[in-house]
Amino acid sequence: MSQSSGDSPKAGTQNANVTPAPLPNQPCSAVMIQNDPNGNSEGELLCVGDVNSQPVRLNAGQAISIACSNADEVYIATGSSTATANFISVF
Repeated sequence: MSQSSGDSPKAGTQNANVTPAPLPNQPCSAVMIQNDPNGNSEGELLCVGDVNSQPVRLNAGQAISIACSNADEVYIATGSSTATANFISVF
């Protein structure tokens, strides 16, 4: 039996700071990233993008889904403090 979209979800959290860092190495077809509504410095934005730029800004509680072949293609950072990113990837 082959895997289909939505099989084998992998979830976790990752702390983000001003230095961009990739999400964990997890093969997937898409990953959803949320700026934890309770896990960040007050008002801190979670910046999402690739290794070169993280232009997408998420307020606390906001989320985005990104189609990709591996979660580690997605980088997260913050503007000035710390935030917690919640994520779930699906194959």
